Amino acid sequence: MHSLIWAAPARHDLTTIGAWLAEQAGPEIAVRYLEQIIVSSDRFRYYPASGPANGDGVRRMRISGTRYLLFYRITATRVEILRVRHAREN
Repeated sequence: MHSLIWAAPARHDLTTIGAWLAEQAGPEIAVRYLEQIIVSSDRFRYYPASGPANGDGVRRMRISGTRYLLFYRITATRVEILRVRHAREN
């Protein structure tokens, strides 16, 4: 089992996403989306290679039920969540 690490930019993304969703759709929606993102990331502990790899070793996974993507990297002992981005962002 791998440990799961959230990089500072990914933690910042969660804060920004939560604030934006709370303002646009309400706090209940924001909490639901953030919970879905966090719960979905937990699968990397057991299935770290579940998302497709880019050429630079960074992988991505779409969060079910949302329009968000997790970008992450695998090492020998851990999975580092690098960013959380909306699917429409570059």
